[in-house]
Parts: sequence; C-alpha cells; structure tokens
Amino acid sequence: MRPKHIVGFVGDDSGQGRIDIAISHVGGELMHEAEDIFRLLAPLDIAGPIPHLTVLPERLAVARITQGLAPVFSTAEGPVVGLHLSARKEKQRWPVENFAALARHLHQRYGVRFLIFWSPGDESNPFHPGDDGKAAKLLAEIADLPVAPVRTEVLSELIAGLSLVDYAILSDGGAMHLAAGLGKPLVCFFGNSPAARWHPWGVSYELLQKPSEDVGEISVDEAIDAFDRLLERQ
Repeated sequence: MRPKHIVGFVGDDSGQGRIDIAISHVGGELMHEAEDIFRLLAPLDIAGPIPHLTVLPERLAVARITQGLAPVFSTAEGPVVGLHLSARKEKQRWPVENFAALARHLHQRYGVRFLIFWSPGDESNPFHPGDDGKAAKLLAEIADLPVAPVRTEVLSELIAGLSLVDYAILSDGGAMHLAAGLGKPLVCFFGNSPAARWHPWGVSYELLQKPSEDVGEISVDEAIDAFDRLLERQ
C-alpha cells in the first residue's frame, strides 16, 4: 500500500515521521474519544455534528439466541434489562449481591425481565479469566424472576444478545460501547477510567462514578435512582 497522503496526530515534542498531513494532538486528551478522533477527518472537509455509533446485529445470531431463551423469560411480559456482570479492571466490578438486589427491586417496581451477560470462562484461568462462577451465583439468587442467561463466546453473539434488551446496566467497557452502538439507554458504572473521555456516545445514559473511582462503592439505591431518572427521560 502506497498512500498519497497520511493523516495523523502529532505532539509538540515529536517528529511527523511519514505523516504529511499533521494534526496537533495537544489538548486532545481532554476531549471525548469520538470528538478527538473525528478531528482526523478535517483535512477531508468532513465536519460535525458527530453521528451516534451504529452497530448492527447479525440476523441469524439474534434468531439463535432468541430461540434459546428460557421459557420463564419468553412467556413473561415487561421491559427487558440487560445486566452485564464483567469488567476487566478490578475497580470497575460491581458485586453480584448488588446486581441481585437491583434486579429484585426493578422487577417488583417495573415488572422488568432480565438477560444476564458476562465474560465466559473460569475465573482461575490465567490466560483468559471469565465470570462463569459470578453468573451462576447471580442466576441462583434471582432464579424466581423472569431471567435468562446469554452466554456469548464470540463478539457477534454479544452484539445479538444486547440487541434484544430495552435498557442495559453495566460497567464501562466494550459491552457498554456496543450497547450504545445499538442505541440502548444505559446506566453505566465508572471506576478508574476517565468518564469525560469514555462516556457512552449518542444515547441516553446515567453515569455513576465515586470519588474513590471504585465501582464497588456505588450503592444499590444509587443504581435504582439512576435507572428511575433514565426512565423518566424516555
């Protein structure tokens, strides 16, 4: 590949290398990621407003997941909330007990049904730790509610599963941005990642972050209040 031009960011203290259309990145770290990267399109005369994210699920993957949902979930009525339990960073993880208490409250108040998502695998696996144990614990604690697990081994399955929810409650991470790309209203928990840089883009959301930057300190009541506020704006 021999491009005629290379557009790229440069800092004040670095050379341009092969970049012949340079854009200063000074101050870019203070922007949202979408706003920052969108500046690379300026030399092409492409300007804002910046569109929302768009992610499209695979039709066959959606059909497979829908067919595999537990009857107790499929025969019930009410809005569907996706709960994603996993987060790579330790300070981004919300306790299972909190998810269980939140689910019980939302079902009692709004008749909510739940799809449970997590990173599959054994937590003791040194190469790819997962949250199978965490998911099993939550499913056991809320087994009397209309709930169905959605085990997602590949990215297309996660996208398809998230496309089936009306709302999502989860920590900052890849799943959050996929849900935003699917247009889902969100309650999101932020730990030690900068919310101004990584908040959901282009969807309605409620963001919770404590001064300690530890998601574990976000209370169930705070999550309930955030979901109530989210509903009021729909």
